[in-house]
Amino acid sequence: MLDILKVIITTAYREYALDGYDLDIVDYLLKPITFDRFFKAIERYLRNTNLTVPSPAHINNEQATLYIKSAHKNIKVNTDDILYMESLKDYIKIVTSETTITTKYKISDMEAELANKGFLRIHRSFIINLKHLTAFTSSDVEISKVELPIGESYKELVFRILKKP
Repeated sequence: MLDILKVIITTAYREYALDGYDLDIVDYLLKPITFDRFFKAIERYLRNTNLTVPSPAHINNEQATLYIKSAHKNIKVNTDDILYMESLKDYIKIVTSETTITTKYKISDMEAELANKGFLRIHRSFIINLKHLTAFTSSDVEISKVELPIGESYKELVFRILKKP
């Protein structure tokens, strides 16, 4: 039987992504590559080959973690410890209960990575961890005594989620 080679491309050049799919690749990963994004590419490969792999939750019983590249090292951050994130153009500031980490990462990419993990984008510049929400008004939320604004275009979604019983 002829084995067909499957390819996952990893690169920093977004402009070549469409060309890659013309070559019938499995996935196209843009650097910096997070573990969750890499894992999704592997899952896609396995779905297409009818193989299975245990989910990350079965591999590691620890809390969900992110590895954040900052100051030439990868820092392990438990997502439960994250209070909120703030966009600083092409960087984000991750504020935890213990420290603040700044890394080159777009907030929209972080939003996608944290989808369905208890985080909510409340403003074009802020993502909050709902576990640490202490209060909210019609214009802001409070996370650990820090008030963060709710953006006009996010209000409807934020209130729909926060007012759930």
